[in-house]
Amino acid sequence: MISTDSGTRKLVIFEFLHEMRMLRCFFNVFNGDIHQFHCRNIGHVAPLYFHEEDDFYYFNVNYTMHYWIQKGADSRKLVMGIPLYGQSFTLVNPAENGLNAPTSAGGTAGEYTRASGFLAYYEICSKIQREGWTMVKDETGAMGPYAFKGNQWVSFDDVAMVRKKSELIRQLNLGGGMIWGIYRTAFIIIESILTIYHFIYNAFSSFGSG
Repeated sequence: MISTDSGTRKLVIFEFLHEMRMLRCFFNVFNGDIHQFHCRNIGHVAPLYFHEEDDFYYFNVNYTMHYWIQKGADSRKLVMGIPLYGQSFTLVNPAENGLNAPTSAGGTAGEYTRASGFLAYYEICSKIQREGWTMVKDETGAMGPYAFKGNQWVSFDDVAMVRKKSELIRQLNLGGGMIWGIYRTAFIIIESILTIYHFIYNAFSSFGSG
């Protein structure tokens, strides 16, 4: 099992493809941190498809997985990553809280994860349900939701987006899906996490039978 990120440079990808042909292994394609808190403008942590407000057509999961396959990777050896955390940002102006809004730094560290620019899924759920954060869902379906309050902003994948990504796993005949990371979901709402695992399991439970 070899892990790569979604932003792996093209030359490196060719090297991975050579190894893939030689080895009997899976390649976990991370597909997280596509937009990170150190960027000057806000973007979603793991958009599924290109969004009209994004600066780069290749900053999305769909492009990444297709790119690997188009360059000769065996789809059945590719495992698609799905993040269960969010990249958080500190807004320059709280009134500007949409995509591409200017940022000054990573978001305030979470109560449990204690890392600036990062919130675990259960921390995000808590902020929305208990602390009055506003959640916005993408009308185009290209990415998961984001949430904000004051000068704090975070993007993440909800259950609906995990379902869509699980369907892409099946459509592309991939080797499976992976969660990053299970230790970060320890305090997540049980109903939600079981639903997420259910979607991913169903997406590739039939693989290997054909």
